[in-house]
Amino acid sequence: MNYNKFISEVRNQVEKHCEENVKVAVQKVIKNNSLELDGIVIQRDGQIASPTIYLNGLYKSFQEGETLENIVREILDTDREARDNFVIELPEFENIECMRDLIMFKLVNTDRNNVLLDDVPHREYLDLSIVYYCLIDSGVHANATFLIHNSHMAMWDLNEQMLYEIAVKNTFSNMPSEIVSIENALRELVSMGCCDEYMQNEISECIEEKGDAPMYVLSNKNRTFGAVCILDENILSQFAEKHGSFYILPSSVHEVILIPVGESVAMSGLSEIVKEVNETQVPPDEILSDDAYLYNFNDRKITKLNFVNQ
Repeated sequence: MNYNKFISEVRNQVEKHCEENVKVAVQKVIKNNSLELDGIVIQRDGQIASPTIYLNGLYKSFQEGETLENIVREILDTDREARDNFVIELPEFENIECMRDLIMFKLVNTDRNNVLLDDVPHREYLDLSIVYYCLIDSGVHANATFLIHNSHMAMWDLNEQMLYEIAVKNTFSNMPSEIVSIENALRELVSMGCCDEYMQNEISECIEEKGDAPMYVLSNKNRTFGAVCILDENILSQFAEKHGSFYILPSSVHEVILIPVGESVAMSGLSEIVKEVNETQVPPDEILSDDAYLYNFNDRKITKLNFVNQ
């Protein structure tokens, strides 16, 4: 069964298992970095928001032998659990006074999101772009958000500079930046059950085999869109006071790795390492940049390594 037939059959089967007056639709969803996915949505009367369940990964499971019946059951179970466990109060979207405290910003890659950026307020920073979103509900590793488009900005009678001033205040007060050693960050993943037994063993070996170069993870306490913390001048300056100049390796849109400049770390090749990790370890929609950066202690500025005089 090809992919299009799979989508059609899944939608039909899900619809058969739903009560009357329920609309089951499949829609294209453009994720970060222009990743296009197909999502199935089960919309009920009176239900303002519905979870989107992506079919691309489920098709891979189908190709590997999973039955259509089990996939449909998984979709129905996921939808039911989301409705039972994720209840939020939605604000008045048209009222800027209701939305003001929810406006945040995050970083995305400029080149990978060139089409999206035509439709959203943004400002460029290095090879990245600052974009804005509303945080409706938050938790560690999970948030309910929506991206702010030009139409929202017009509805609220705001310009991009106003959005920036609101977001820079909200983002770092609501989701404070923090720096932890890479060992503690990896142990956190294990303790929170964010990885299986195989990955736990890999992490344990990584901690044991880590070289002499100290490495730190910069993110926010939510661990979501935490790469934006490189815009937090206070925490970067405090880190530099203790460690001097340091390299910044973008791990994903959620965090970056900091490595103090020293004899044990060579500047050359860092961007190649970042690119290789992105190609092999990071989900396509979570890649931030293929470039490494340098935070210079003297001028307190971040520069791409390929622009640094070597």
